[in-house]
Parts: sequence; C-alpha cells; structure tokens
Amino acid sequence: MSNPRLQNAVDELFRANAKIIGGTAGAIIYERITGNLVGGKSHSEKGRRRAIQLQIILEKEALTPEDRTIAQNLLDDLQDALNLNP
Repeated sequence: MSNPRLQNAVDELFRANAKIIGGTAGAIIYERITGNLVGGKSHSEKGRRRAIQLQIILEKEALTPEDRTIAQNLLDDLQDALNLNP
C-alpha cells in the first residue's frame, strides 16, 4: 500500500491482537450472529467510523489503482457487515 492514510485505516481494521478472523467486519458479523461482544465492546460504531474514513479516502486521496481496489473492498465488507439482518 502506498497511501499512508489508507495504511492507517487498514491497521485500525486489522489489529495484530485480534480475536476474530476478518478484522472489524468479522467482529461485527460475529457479534450480530452470536449476540456476544468481542473483547467486551461493540464493533459496530468502530465499523461505521472506519467506513466513513474509507469513503473520505476514496473521494479525496490520490490512490493507485491497487490502493483504490483495497479501499473499496474494505468499504464493501464493512457495509455488508453493518447491514446484516440479525
């Protein structure tokens, strides 16, 4: 990844100490399916904040085609996770 703001967003979405596969989107899906929080807190709000961050990055940052694809795929994953029916 060549864009530092996108790298920051990815680092926030996929923490080294994550307990669930799939980063924040995976944690949202797990919480919505099981009703159990991951790490004692809800990840939905974090997912909404990161989705906004990714939208801004896609709109305002100069991205390589590869970075644009990564950002869009991450945004799509978050939006899908947030819009799941419980």
